[in-house]
Amino acid sequence: MRIKKYVGANIQDAMVQVKNDLGRDAVILHTRKIRVGGILGLFCREKIEVTAAVDDANNANQASAAPGMPPVRADNAQLAQLQGEIAQLREMMGQMAERINEVKLAASLPYPKPYSDFYARLLAADVDEQIASDCIQNLYNWVQAENISDENEMGNYLRKHIAERISAPKPIQLDNTKTQAVIALVGPTGVGKTTTIAKLAANYTLLAKQKVALVTADTYRIAAVEQLKTYGEIIGVQVDVVFTPPELKAALEKNRNKDLVLFDTAGRSHRNNMQMSELKSFINAAAPDEVYLVLSVTTKMKDIKDIIKTYEDVGFTKLIFTKLDETSCHGAILNAAVLTGKALSYVTVGQNVPDDIEVANPEKIAKMIVG
Repeated sequence: MRIKKYVGANIQDAMVQVKNDLGRDAVILHTRKIRVGGILGLFCREKIEVTAAVDDANNANQASAAPGMPPVRADNAQLAQLQGEIAQLREMMGQMAERINEVKLAASLPYPKPYSDFYARLLAADVDEQIASDCIQNLYNWVQAENISDENEMGNYLRKHIAERISAPKPIQLDNTKTQAVIALVGPTGVGKTTTIAKLAANYTLLAKQKVALVTADTYRIAAVEQLKTYGEIIGVQVDVVFTPPELKAALEKNRNKDLVLFDTAGRSHRNNMQMSELKSFINAAAPDEVYLVLSVTTKMKDIKDIIKTYEDVGFTKLIFTKLDETSCHGAILNAAVLTGKALSYVTVGQNVPDDIEVANPEKIAKMIVG
């Protein structure tokens, strides 16, 4: 069997390619929308990708058939149906396994139904056990006070409670009375600071029509500098690269006529004291109006606790969470909000600039966590 992928401007275009290449016996296995072209996620075009297959055994069977014997031919329609049934069976087995695990977990929890079900949901979303217990206790107190028995109402209250604990978002606010606002982004390696800062620059330049400058001290990764420069060229924003705190001060002075200066720091391991000390020297030189700690929602809870504890010395004031599109477990957002007491400002949901960033919506995040 041959399996190939085809990309077309629309489904009809892709199907024509399949027919011309594989013939009328081809079976469509999968279709999806993709984004292609552009530069670093900018100006992408939406296209359709089709995965198709054809059974080459047809020709082989016909050629190998004995003289006088009819050729053997596989029924592609039956093959496709069998593949679909196998996929459905796998999905059903996966759902059954998940349900069995949920039942086992619920039986071991220190709460009666339906509280145990809500508690299990929070744990499954990676909410810290103590924070989850606090939420369920709050739910229990409310139910007893209001004499509520409807589980839908209980779910709505739990989502509302979680949204309140995340608190109202506080995005960047530009003060027209000041010459400029300086915003620094800090965080461990790999959380997506460079892409995030490019998204912010693009939004404030293209949408808010503000004069923006980018400054980066992320000189440890050549790719990060080149990436940010490319973004800057596309959106028409000046990018200054600095290697020392004095150079940073000079860059800020150079851009004193800008409304907003976004400062991208190098990713720092929270376990490396020397790196953290160097980061603090840059932050002291920048004297930013706000310091945003950037975290990935895919980070383990233990690591998030360690990161928060270490970066407290830097004096971060707000939170940004990235990679919400890469996981179905979003409890880390609630955990960080509770542990730090800091406002969540933005979340990112993909790599595309400037689209995949948005001001945090606590109600939406609460629904992601509770379900």
